[in-house]
Amino acid sequence: MNVKKLFQYLLLLGSCVCVSAGYAEDSNPNWTYVGQDEWGALPSSDSSAPIPELYPYAECGLGKKQSPIDINDNSALKNSHVNGIRFAYHSAPLFVNNNGHMISVNIPQNNKNEFYIGKQEYELLQINFHAPSEHKIDGQFSKMEIQFFHATPSGKLAIVGVLVTINVKGKDNPEFQKILDIANGVGSLSSTIKPAKLLPSNKKSFYTYAGSFTTPPCTEGVDWYVLRYPLEVSATQVTAFQQLYFGNVRTTQDLNGRTVEKNFK
Repeated sequence: MNVKKLFQYLLLLGSCVCVSAGYAEDSNPNWTYVGQDEWGALPSSDSSAPIPELYPYAECGLGKKQSPIDINDNSALKNSHVNGIRFAYHSAPLFVNNNGHMISVNIPQNNKNEFYIGKQEYELLQINFHAPSEHKIDGQFSKMEIQFFHATPSGKLAIVGVLVTINVKGKDNPEFQKILDIANGVGSLSSTIKPAKLLPSNKKSFYTYAGSFTTPPCTEGVDWYVLRYPLEVSATQVTAFQQLYFGNVRTTQDLNGRTVEKNFK
């Protein structure tokens, strides 16, 4: 799937969904976090759809490289030869979407918001917010997780997970506040966002593994980069988000023999 088609799906659905070309995404079944163990068995509303389209979320149940995971720091393989990552984010119009599962920020295409793995360039398409975090570190959740979805023109996918903790000084994150304000119907619809302000100061240390989308259809083939250091926001902001969503997380998935690598700087 090329980046334009993926971006269209993201705008339409407000979550990361890829479907087969020619298959109507409006026939995909509704899903909830409460019933996530049944995602893979949910049938299409089009009973005449051929297999595998009859069960569009089958990968959620059959996949062996699913996300999120519980990252064990001691077991993660230290590898300084893993390609480094670099963010080249810039200001963009702020489009906030509440799709009933999460708050998402859609980034318009061609806004020069880029992410690099080594020399490979990816385009930032969407930012999603979860409370608590979907990934764990050594069995521990964080207060929230922000996920940055990227793709190349050929359809390669990379997601950066940023864990969120509370600033002990009570300092708000201004960019996060813009999102909260719009989600609560009080912000300016002509706002812009600086995605880099939703990243921690140390952006070079990370865990990486092969995974999937954390929402249906749980598409695999995603390179995950979970940053080691968290972003700090105020307790007031965490509470404000929890009033919108709390528990919009997928349970951690088995590694199934996968290796988690780390590159700390």
